[in-house]
Amino acid sequence: MVRLLPSVLNWVTKTEGSWAYIGRSTVTAVATIALYHAIDAVVSLLISNPTIDPSNLEESFRKAFSFSHPITAAILGAYAMVVATVVLVMLMSWALVVIPVVFVLLLMLLFHIGEFVALRVAENPKAPQYALSVLLAAVSAAASGLLNS
Repeated sequence: MVRLLPSVLNWVTKTEGSWAYIGRSTVTAVATIALYHAIDAVVSLLISNPTIDPSNLEESFRKAFSFSHPITAAILGAYAMVVATVVLVMLMSWALVVIPVVFVLLLMLLFHIGEFVALRVAENPKAPQYALSVLLAAVSAAASGLLNS
């Protein structure tokens, strides 16, 4: 685990690789959602049940869950579980990998901006005065925000 961490951080901080992964993962997540809705439409046509009507939910569920034979119910139930599991696993893997990578990239961007500002302030001969004025402005903004709420 400890040996793996530097290589993972190296992969995340190389922006070309991580942006390419984010792009591929996002396309895969969108394709999974589209495929799920397409399969849902085809299955509703095959079993001659319309998709769920929000105005008449009770009748829609009664039609959707009435089967001519128990084997049909078992096959369709297993099929629905497999499809739901695949969709959930795809979307959860996207959320667990892509969102943290985007968060790390945004933090890197924030730190680069902070470094740029700190270097420009440090090069200025009046840097301590500027830093003190920004610090006091931030403290006064925080205090006024607390008093107004």
